[in-house]
Amino acid sequence: TGKAFCYACSNVLFLIHYRSGGMKVAKIVFISLYEPYWLGVQCLASYLLEKGHDVHLLCLKAGYIDLHPVLWKPVEEHHGYQMFSNNTLQCMAIDAQRISEREFALLAQEIERLGPDIIGLSARSMTDALAPRLVSVFKEGAPSALLVAGGHGPSLVPEHYLLSGFDVVVRGDGEEALLDLAENTGNIARIRSLPNISTRSETGFIHNPLRAQTKNLDKYPYPLQERE
Repeated sequence: TGKAFCYACSNVLFLIHYRSGGMKVAKIVFISLYEPYWLGVQCLASYLLEKGHDVHLLCLKAGYIDLHPVLWKPVEEHHGYQMFSNNTLQCMAIDAQRISEREFALLAQEIERLGPDIIGLSARSMTDALAPRLVSVFKEGAPSALLVAGGHGPSLVPEHYLLSGFDVVVRGDGEEALLDLAENTGNIARIRSLPNISTRSETGFIHNPLRAQTKNLDKYPYPLQERE
């Protein structure tokens, strides 16, 4: 079993660390934005830990639960959608609570301290516009890390994330794809052939077929919940 710890920093970023010992492992840092529950990356972390890898979760703006704040007037330059509901104009949290440069710097510092082999961004469509800025932050913190994007946004528009600077996009279910990446870090030729993976080559984009979905979810461990 792994050990876990977390800490708060400026109330905008916290880290959970899971580590499995006894073997040479890949160090993976997952990044979540505006996620009050971040269940998806907890599922991925649990499976990768079970397979012996070193997993960290960095959650930015994690405590911001109000996903649809009320607006007094429309926002002209916005990342998420705006909607009229219950007689009020509402927006996405990404527009009400923008990530500051100080917070981006803090994220880069934490990534540099961790020194990951893989950085995995769990993204919604509302964070599509942040992809280029996040790539610059990730490269500042870990210039040689493999940059991976997954989630709803990257699955729908993988080309956008690849053009923004990500090395790999995971489309669809991520458990097996992330395990494949962890076991083939540094082998770009092998990575380009993996199921569920989109990459970019000199001649264009590569979108590999999706593997069959796993029907027996008992195969996977429960999402990790431990904190200290």
